[in-house]
Amino acid sequence: MKLNYNGLLSFVETFNAQVLLDNGRCQIQKLYSTPHFVCICMRTPGQNHCLYIGRGGDYQGVWLEEKPPRSEYRIKDQFLEFLRKKLTNGFIKKVKLDEQDRIISVNYIKSGLENSIYFFWKGSTLYFSHETDKDYFISWQGKKINKMDLGANNFEVFSDVGRKLLERKIVKPTSFHFDNYFLTFFNKFSRQKSINRKEKYYLNKIKNITHDLSVVTNWKDIEEDICHPDFKFPSGKNPKLRGVRVALEADWSHYKKVSFTYEKLKKLKKAEMILQSRKMQTEEEYKNWLATRKAEISNVKIIYPCWNRQVTKSPTEKKVNALFFTYEGGVTLGVGKDASGNDYLRNSWGKKNDWWVHIDNYTSSHCIVKITGSENLSTTLLALIGSVLRDRSDYKFEEIPLVFTQIKNIKGAKGKTGGVLIKKAKYLRVYYNQKWENYLNYTSN
Repeated sequence: MKLNYNGLLSFVETFNAQVLLDNGRCQIQKLYSTPHFVCICMRTPGQNHCLYIGRGGDYQGVWLEEKPPRSEYRIKDQFLEFLRKKLTNGFIKKVKLDEQDRIISVNYIKSGLENSIYFFWKGSTLYFSHETDKDYFISWQGKKINKMDLGANNFEVFSDVGRKLLERKIVKPTSFHFDNYFLTFFNKFSRQKSINRKEKYYLNKIKNITHDLSVVTNWKDIEEDICHPDFKFPSGKNPKLRGVRVALEADWSHYKKVSFTYEKLKKLKKAEMILQSRKMQTEEEYKNWLATRKAEISNVKIIYPCWNRQVTKSPTEKKVNALFFTYEGGVTLGVGKDASGNDYLRNSWGKKNDWWVHIDNYTSSHCIVKITGSENLSTTLLALIGSVLRDRSDYKFEEIPLVFTQIKNIKGAKGKTGGVLIKKAKYLRVYYNQKWENYLNYTSN
């Protein structure tokens, strides 16, 4: 749907009269995007409004609706994040239309300052600009320009990309309904009960395996307990040792109980390896299933505005001696290539609540783990980290002893590059996975 000049003029007059005139201004609360529209969610006393802005192509213009797009129809890209940063929690003051061409300006107030965002549809392309009291950000140049240097104001900045006086044609307006839009493009992506059941199956399976892992990984602590000269088994038949029930008879001697418990620990050790492999396999199946479920929506072409995104590097920027990986759930890993890389990750890249991981009592790279939210390191992730560290060291055993803690619990050793002093350390033995590269996505070095 492409709104001509008269269609845009009709919208502006209606919006200013019905939404702004009665309320003075409306607060911008949230912003979403589909492959074809950006949606600005606004609030006036007692009523919600959604301003849909076409991203170009066959979707040019602005429309006012009552509801935002459903979550399964949404996408995220740099254009949406730019608008969120500029507009969220602002108050729309007025919407204007250029007197010559199809350019809409949204004037808003945020933090006591008045700004404007402009949208210009030319051909099949959307151009945009953001104005503050000092400068303009111009999308087709990808940079900010001082107002004094620009020599143009407001709508005139679009003269570089074809702004002109349009011929006013009287065209019968065509109706556009967003319900039909979503039905046409996205009805095959609606959630079905069978999909929910499948997802619940995977999540429950991963949850159960994780619980079983938390039990069997206690074998090391049990081994330390029974090796202590003062250790005594709990009285009674089939006692629990650190949450693990061991089939011991009450009348057995201490040494027979120790011998039987060691056999139990061998089984727990083997079970740990099996469960780690099973969890990794199930998580991979779940990941592939999610990718398959979302494959169709990812094939919907996303329309991008004209934005010349320029990336510049400082000439004094130093090369970082580290490798970086991403893992599912927003996890990011940094692995030092050498001692200076280890120091950089710990002192500059990592934050105090990030995790530090190392091969215990062995020379190896340091790994810093950034986890979103308050989650802790999973056994599966630690097994992958241990495999990375093993490949970047001379350590060649299948079983890898790890020591880990948060960065706030370590400090650099004086006079020793890459050396650290640790407190509140945690320990875990994991097993090497030679296919770790299938689970960690390499990003840069």
